[in-house]
Amino acid sequence: GALLFYVIGIALAVLAVVVIFAALFGRKILLICFGVILLAVIVVLALLFGKLRTMATVRQISDGLYYMDCVYDYDGDKYLDANISTVDGLIRWIGDTQLYGVHPNLITGNFACAAFTAACDNGDRLFGRNFDYPRTDTLVFHTKPKNGYESYSVTDLSFMDIGEECSFSGDSLTAKACMLMAPYIPMDGINEKSVGVSILELTETELHQDNGKPDLMVVSAIRGILDSCASIDEAVDLLAAYIFTRFWAVPIICSSRTAPADRLWLSGRAMRR
Repeated sequence: GALLFYVIGIALAVLAVVVIFAALFGRKILLICFGVILLAVIVVLALLFGKLRTMATVRQISDGLYYMDCVYDYDGDKYLDANISTVDGLIRWIGDTQLYGVHPNLITGNFACAAFTAACDNGDRLFGRNFDYPRTDTLVFHTKPKNGYESYSVTDLSFMDIGEECSFSGDSLTAKACMLMAPYIPMDGINEKSVGVSILELTETELHQDNGKPDLMVVSAIRGILDSCASIDEAVDLLAAYIFTRFWAVPIICSSRTAPADRLWLSGRAMRR
């Protein structure tokens, strides 16, 4: 509803400009101005179409819980290979490549997460997690990249200053725009190949590896695993190809339908299983 009012407001503003030009300069100038404005509107809508559609899918499921269907191309492959090693670098990359130069704020703090996996009698496997910190609003979002696996992920909306005790309420237009960042900061998720992965938290010092490989932040790793890995072994191979800079939670726990959970500890200069 808010998005519709926003679009209507833009349309009315454009109409007002056209009427003013018609009154001041006559029909010929009016047609030229109308053509220029129409072309500009078409270009802007073409650029923003996927993101506007994504914002329109946001809905509240229950108190503090929201859902979003990510239908725009979030460039997951480019994100994985962006060589990002800091939170500031992550913010710059999102702003420069996805938000047309608008650099968002990301709020980080202390976390304490837990996850588990359990086998079912029918041979399936359950994968669950808990944020384990004070109340926060949460977003569940769906992604289906063109060259990757479909997945569902979860992120903490307080990172984007969204929630009951934050600056923006979850149903506001600003909050829905901020939620476009969700594909880049997943806390956990599960993909169509039944690979589940989650970020946990331990009290450890920052990690700065130096082995000549590209940099990768842990949230980028979650995105990469969900988009491109069909097994735990593939997840391990993906992680082994990068340098890990640890500012946020570790270790990662990874599970699949056919294998028990592996704890991927990003510690010291090596990744241990």
